[in-house]
Amino acid sequence: MRARLDQHFLVDAAVADRIVAAARLSPGDTVLEIGPGRGILTDRLLAAGASVTAVEIDERLHAELSARLGSNERLRLVRADFLGVDLAPLPAPCRIVSNLPYSVASPILQRLLPWPGWTEALLMFQKEVAERIEAGPGGR
Repeated sequence: MRARLDQHFLVDAAVADRIVAAARLSPGDTVLEIGPGRGILTDRLLAAGASVTAVEIDERLHAELSARLGSNERLRLVRADFLGVDLAPLPAPCRIVSNLPYSVASPILQRLLPWPGWTEALLMFQKEVAERIEAGPGGR
C-alpha cells in the first residue's frame, strides 16, 4: 500500500519498541494514538497492557486495523480526521503516544495543547517539523 495523506509509516519494530519503552506504560494505562497507520505501534501499546483509542482517517487502514486487531477488547478504533473529531468523548485522562503525519503534525499539536484530557504526550515528528516547533521567535 502506498502512502497517502502524506503518511510515513513506522516500519521498524525496534523503533516501535523504544517508543513504547520511552512511554513508560503500565498495564491499564489509557492511551490515545493519532494516526495508527498499519498498527505497528498499536500492537506494542496493546502488548504493554494499555487500553488504546486509535483515531485513523484513512478508510483502508482503519478497515485493515479493524480486521486484524478489532477483536481486542482494549482497542477502540475511531475512523475520523483527528482535526475534526469531538474531543469530549475521547478517554480522559489519557497519555498520547503517536507518530504524527507530516502535513498535519503542527495543527494536531496545536489542537492537543489546550485540551485538558491528556497527562503526558510522546509524539514523533519528522525532523523538519520538530525543528520548526523548536525555533525561537522570528526563526524558521
